[in-house]
Amino acid sequence: MACVIRDKSKRNGKLRSPFWYACFTDALGRRLKKSTGLTAKSKAMEMARTWEKASEEARQLRLTEARAREVISELMQSVGGESLTVFTVADWFSHFVKQKKKSRSDSTFRRHKQTMDEFNEFLGPRAKLNIAAITSRDIAGFRDRRHALGLAPATVNLDVTILSSGFNAALRQGHISVNPCLAIERLKNKTQRKGVFSPEQVSALLGAAEGDWRGLRPVTFHYKTDTIGTPQFGLIAEEVAKVNPALVLPDKEGKPYTVRYEAVNAMLLNEFLKEHRKVDEQEKTIVELKSGMTALAATVKEQAAQIQKVSAQLEASKPAPQVVNNP
Repeated sequence: MACVIRDKSKRNGKLRSPFWYACFTDALGRRLKKSTGLTAKSKAMEMARTWEKASEEARQLRLTEARAREVISELMQSVGGESLTVFTVADWFSHFVKQKKKSRSDSTFRRHKQTMDEFNEFLGPRAKLNIAAITSRDIAGFRDRRHALGLAPATVNLDVTILSSGFNAALRQGHISVNPCLAIERLKNKTQRKGVFSPEQVSALLGAAEGDWRGLRPVTFHYKTDTIGTPQFGLIAEEVAKVNPALVLPDKEGKPYTVRYEAVNAMLLNEFLKEHRKVDEQEKTIVELKSGMTALAATVKEQAAQIQKVSAQLEASKPAPQVVNNP
């Protein structure tokens, strides 16, 4: 059990130290005696209890970095009335993107916010943990999940880079002792050919699309480094950013740099499916109308036959004309 004592030894007739000493059992089971640096017995006792509590948690392998910070914060609160500023993951990233909004372009702010919101969503309830509780395992899990969703390696690597910038800021301000992103290897950006929409298909889809998609203009271009001048087909990054900033990647200045065509293809596919559903519904309506017209024609034909039959009966029931002889 923790306790506090005074060192009663003297030097030149005075106590060698005015401070109380904490006596407690450490994580290895040793009995220790350490100066609290406090002259108030009650506060010194709080410190002794906290040290022993931390040692007990360490002995049970429950003392993580995040928990150690909480213990220190509790100790500072009980002894000095002030505690450490402790951020949850969600709170820190919210604070970080607000600072980005002040210092970076609007597109850079939105890209950072998008990535950090998705990371919070990936963590679920764990986003409420101390930011120091996040490990490289969490980052790797987020990276692998994003890659499994079909995002290109370059996009996933950028996500990790953005998270790393947030953790670096926390590291500089002393909220964590290590950046968990530094242990994550970048995904190999394999060159692969994907099936994409043809220029004619893109033009047709954009023409039929709803909302701001109608404003996009497919263009032809060629790369400056291409000496042959091979024609390329694509969209203008600035125009795509106006429709959905998440579909472009910014440059170092935060300006739209390139279009995430793997994501655009998915969006265009969605527009294609919407148009396909409309066509299906129209075909269904046409079939129903044809069926109704057929039934109506049969009814009209039946009614015409009945009218003709009745007309014949009426004609047959008329009395024959009689001739009268006058003498």
